[in-house]
Amino acid sequence: MPDLDRRPARTAAPVAVAYARVSTSEQAEGGMSLDAQLGAIRAYARQRGLTLVHEYVERGASGTDDGRPEFQRMVEALLAPSNTVTAVLVLHTSRFMRDVELARRYKRELRRRNVRVVAVQQEVGDDPNGELMEGVYELFDQHESRIIGVRTRAAMNENARAGFFNGSRAPFGFAIEKIIGPGGHPKRRLVPDAEEARVLRLIFERYVAGMGAKMLAQQLNAEGLCYREKVWSRDRVLDVLGDRSAIGDYRWGRKESRTGRKRDERDQARTAVTPIIDAALFEEAQRARDARDPTDPSARHGRPPSLLLGGLLRCGRCGERFQLETSGKRDRTGKASYRYYNCSTTCRTGRAACPGYRVRADTLEGAVLRFLGGELFTPERCRGFVRDVLAGQDAAREASAARRRDAQQALADLDARIARWTEAFEAGGDLADLGVDRLRELRARREEATRALHAEGASTAAPPPYLYKPETAERFVRRLRAAFADPSSDAARAYVERLVERIELRDGDVAVHGRAADVVALMADSSPVTPARNRRRIVRTYVVGWRPRQNSNLRPAV
Repeated sequence: MPDLDRRPARTAAPVAVAYARVSTSEQAEGGMSLDAQLGAIRAYARQRGLTLVHEYVERGASGTDDGRPEFQRMVEALLAPSNTVTAVLVLHTSRFMRDVELARRYKRELRRRNVRVVAVQQEVGDDPNGELMEGVYELFDQHESRIIGVRTRAAMNENARAGFFNGSRAPFGFAIEKIIGPGGHPKRRLVPDAEEARVLRLIFERYVAGMGAKMLAQQLNAEGLCYREKVWSRDRVLDVLGDRSAIGDYRWGRKESRTGRKRDERDQARTAVTPIIDAALFEEAQRARDARDPTDPSARHGRPPSLLLGGLLRCGRCGERFQLETSGKRDRTGKASYRYYNCSTTCRTGRAACPGYRVRADTLEGAVLRFLGGELFTPERCRGFVRDVLAGQDAAREASAARRRDAQQALADLDARIARWTEAFEAGGDLADLGVDRLRELRARREEATRALHAEGASTAAPPPYLYKPETAERFVRRLRAAFADPSSDAARAYVERLVERIELRDGDVAVHGRAADVVALMADSSPVTPARNRRRIVRTYVVGWRPRQNSNLRPAV
């Protein structure tokens, strides 16, 4: 018989884990309680000779999504290379998941690791008929969940229209009062909170009198009038000013709980509450808010204009981003005459939270461009960047090649072992002696080695030889300085986006953190650089991928 990397056959009982879950609305149901679920699962394991090595218990979690801590912990353990568990035991399929697509996705991934999900009170065969019945159960689970959701929402709508509160956090100015409702059932309702109501009236009165939201936040913080143990900010003030609960018109269900999408007003349930201010004052505040900046309402919602250093500036004190401030004056074209960069914490909350640092936008932008083009990116420094970056890439390329060789050797060795197992089985070997678990382990190790090989990817190409020549650095510096000559150009913004990682300001000191690898990549590519519309969507490739859309690394034009 061929050598099979002999090991003693496993004699221990198959290993399984238990998973039990209740959602908030099901905790009181006796048949679905956690103890009842675990009891049925333990009995099933004893009858089938399974060893339960762990019990995952999820309290008060919905089965319609996979964002459950215990569920994710269980899946992570089952997908680990060292896993020996072969089954997940649940009471019903609904305990595992109430979403058909998610259920199938997770079960498919677990099956690849030889792990089955077994519903102990809905047991089906491991064959096509069993898969069909399991799919039917999953569809019923999803349908039942959606029906429950519709009924629950209808009941909560009626509860809200009857004057009772469904939420967990009262709007500012109100407190939650527990009462006994019709039929002796405990209910909750919103009632004005004396202290918060006083602050709410101050906010509306001062805002209508001409005070801005930022100044209001600063004054409230200075007077010690906190927002529920938190500091006031401009955005919190604006949120309170826009909440109709202050005039007795509380809306429940304004947004979808899962998507955050705003619902149509017809789908919102109105709850009559005791008004804190009169409707005339509320409407006057809305008119004042709209009149503060009628030509640029988007500025109130935090949409930043196109700034050369937008998204790059950080406060050296609190670490927050810098944002645009204007004097309020505009030139003939409607553009703000005086623009400043300042710490967003200072702008939202005031100098008590962070002193910040206010600097004119054109002054700072000019200083940064002069530093980049005149001091940081000189031909000598750029040649140094090339030497340092390519030296590191050479070492990384060698290490990657070594890991690929190791993965290829491991893969070849595992293929040989699996082939020997197959030959022995076809020669009439006894499965008890050969060990089916041994074959599963070999296949799992092979999958792991394959993933390791793919993770290394294709070997990276060597950099083009012209990068080492002095004229390449000089040509790049000329292009850079030509772009920086016009700070308002797209080219200047594009180069700043690519070359600068962040800029820190603290008490007049400016620290620029650059990207050496991107300097080398731009030196290797003479094509025009364009600014990204959204910095978050930039996907930076490894610098050795010089010209990914061309068949060869063309020499840049002189």
